[in-house]
Amino acid sequence: MSVILKLRCPDCAETFKWPGEQKWPEFCPMCRAQLNTGTDEVAMPFIRTQTMKTVDNVYRDIERSSEGRAQTAADMLGVPVSEMSGMKITNLRDDKDQSQPAHIPVKNSITELMDKAPDATGFQAMGAQLSSGTQTGPFPNVGAKFQTKLREFHASKAGYQAMSDNPSNEVMNPNYRRRA
Repeated sequence: MSVILKLRCPDCAETFKWPGEQKWPEFCPMCRAQLNTGTDEVAMPFIRTQTMKTVDNVYRDIERSSEGRAQTAADMLGVPVSEMSGMKITNLRDDKDQSQPAHIPVKNSITELMDKAPDATGFQAMGAQLSSGTQTGPFPNVGAKFQTKLREFHASKAGYQAMSDNPSNEVMNPNYRRRA
């Protein structure tokens, strides 16, 4: 069984078929450029998979769609597209380093403050102490009181008392019994 290789010329970029059992070609059959330099090393193999193509297309689609949104916004506002150029995404990181996000990270005074004091932003371990003001003021514990009123209203309209915090999900409970 003979093997047919598909080769590409580095000069003219044309592809051609070459029998695998023959010696490597000296010259390109298309442009006659010298192919065999006497070394057997591969300078840079071209390895492209469907996955790589898909990832590249995602980046390109994001960039193209941002141009479309800029055009739509310019049409809605009646201004030239150049004034909406801030909406275009032109700096996505499209390298193959998966440890970095595709977007360029935001660097401004707020992110610098968050980096300097990571314990002062985001979810806090002592959130209950920070919410102590909910029990004082003109409407103390209004959330809990509203929940009670909502259950009473539900009971008056539905004909039965809700047993949980999520009355609409009670029918999903395996112990639920349909009322006759």
